[in-house]
This record gives sequence, C-alpha cells and structure tokens, in this order.
Amino acid sequence: MRKWHIKLSEWIVIVSFSAVVLITFVQIIFRYVINHSLPWADELARYCFVWLVYSGILISLNRGEHASVSILTERLTGVPKKVILTLADVFVILLFVCITIGGIKFVLLSVGQYTSGLRIPKLLVYLALPLCGFTVIIESFIRIYDVLFVEKGDGN
Repeated sequence: MRKWHIKLSEWIVIVSFSAVVLITFVQIIFRYVINHSLPWADELARYCFVWLVYSGILISLNRGEHASVSILTERLTGVPKKVILTLADVFVILLFVCITIGGIKFVLLSVGQYTSGLRIPKLLVYLALPLCGFTVIIESFIRIYDVLFVEKGDGN
C-alpha cells in the first residue's frame, strides 16, 4: 500500500495519454475532413499533456528510468555508492521543493481565473506542479531510506 501514489500516477498517465491521442485525432478529423475546427480541443489536449508529463516524472523516478549519468554508480559499491545515490536524491528533493513552491504560487495566483476556451478553473491545470513536486519529494525520501537502511546486497 506504500506505493498508492505511483498507481494513481499511472492511471493519470493512462487517462491523460488516451485523452491527448483521442482529442488530437478528433481535432484532425474535424479540421481536415469536416472543415471545422474545435476551439476547445487544443486547449484540453495541452492541459492533459501537462498532467501526463508531471505524473510521468513520478513514475520514471520510482522505476529508476529518469535521465541520469550512471558511470559513477556502476563502478562503485557499498558506502560510496550509497553516498552518491543519496546525494542525487537530495538534489532531486531540492529541485522539487523549488518546483512545489513555484507551483503553489501559480495555484494561488490562478484562483478565480478560468481558461479561455474551456472556462475551467486554471488552478486545475496548475495543481499538477505542486502535487507532482510533493509526491516526488516523498518518493525521494523513500528512495533515500531504501538506499541507507534496506539492504539489497550491493548497495543498490
């Protein structure tokens, strides 16, 4: 049950990706076959893409599939490897603290504002930043705990 936030992010990615593909396909059909553009389609696809990207960040971090330079960690074992992995996660935490704070500011500034095409609250779009940031910070602390206290044989 510890990874419920990962499962939620996976569902958000699935739904968002499906929506982006479907909306884009419908928009293409309407634009080039029916000769009528849907004014809300691009905006909705863009907002779904924002949620897709920010939810995908958490999933890739959890799976260890995020961009990294692993030449050093592949050559190290034991305590030095644990130190490098921990430092990497500390830097991730610092970065996402900044992203979370910035996201909270965007959410607070957007209260009472609505998107131009869909007329939905802008804070629904901007909530992706602080929610992603918060969950990545939590996941990074879990990774640090696992590296330091959960033995996996070679310090992975």
